[in-house]
Amino acid sequence: MMVLNVIIRVDASINIGSGHVMRCLVLAEMLKEERVEVCFICKNIRGNLIGIIKDNGFKVLELPNILNELEDADKTVQYLKEMDITWIVIDHYSLGEKYESIVRPFVNKIMVIDDLANRKHDCDLLLDQNFYSNMRNRYNHLVSSTCKKYLGPNYLLLRQEFNNVKGLTYQPTQVSKILIFYGGSDQTNETEKVLTAIKQHNFTSLAVDVVVGSSNLNISTIKKMCTDIGATFHYQINYITKLMVEADVSFGAGGITMWERCYLGLPSIVTIVAENQRKSVEDTHEHGAIINIGWHENITEKSYIKVLKDLREGKISLVQLSERSRALVRNNGCLQHPIVKEIIGN
Repeated sequence: MMVLNVIIRVDASINIGSGHVMRCLVLAEMLKEERVEVCFICKNIRGNLIGIIKDNGFKVLELPNILNELEDADKTVQYLKEMDITWIVIDHYSLGEKYESIVRPFVNKIMVIDDLANRKHDCDLLLDQNFYSNMRNRYNHLVSSTCKKYLGPNYLLLRQEFNNVKGLTYQPTQVSKILIFYGGSDQTNETEKVLTAIKQHNFTSLAVDVVVGSSNLNISTIKKMCTDIGATFHYQINYITKLMVEADVSFGAGGITMWERCYLGLPSIVTIVAENQRKSVEDTHEHGAIINIGWHENITEKSYIKVLKDLREGKISLVQLSERSRALVRNNGCLQHPIVKEIIGN
């Protein structure tokens, strides 16, 4: 019988994006450091990151493109029956209490990573690493009273590379370099909008780093646009921290990379590209830690032109954004993450 300590159920796709898998990979690496064996269960669907998970040294058990939660649970249980599992970690908007109740007899403990707070969970441990004005009570009626909740960006799952750069002081005299990254797939094609704005209104004096993931459907177009304006094109990279440290300001979406930027104190111009990001982005903007320019359908090249002009004219206080975003994420990367402590302590 194959023995695995932790199973992670997570997916990536053209529609889902890459954020769920990337944060689970961070957790998997932390557990690996503690000599915990980790295995992933993922659907083999378009835009999956199964190859990247395997490249990071983790086994992946594949699921077909299952249609509903109960079928997903049944297929998962078929794998779990052959293993001795301590924890299952579930990071999936389509899975909730029904799925968790079905798999519970085959594991010792259940952890859920969520940020929607829109469904009940049968779990022992819950992580929501986003900021919300009401984050302390969002899950009060969605989990049992015995469930341990870790809520807010202080519990951000950070890659090790970020620990080495915490403490940098952000003091730009002017904006000379920008970073553009809207996630692995950039479904709403914000990258092209920003590049068009830069090209049309002669912001080409700026140094520009553009990052795209393997699931982006517009790679060739974006690469050509970068060549046309002299921007540096980066594809499916593992050095995003370096680019964040070098940038004066960033253009991106909500989600995990927004919190990584906040951790470093990199000022962020944020577009809401998915409904699940809306509340967190809006609340973080109200807190003064980012600039939220709105819902993607309402954002055009002209919207980005205005922001670029405001940056060039010094109308946006980047130092204040940096200070407030850094203060919001006080994750101490030098210490063992509380979630890891929970998992290895049981």
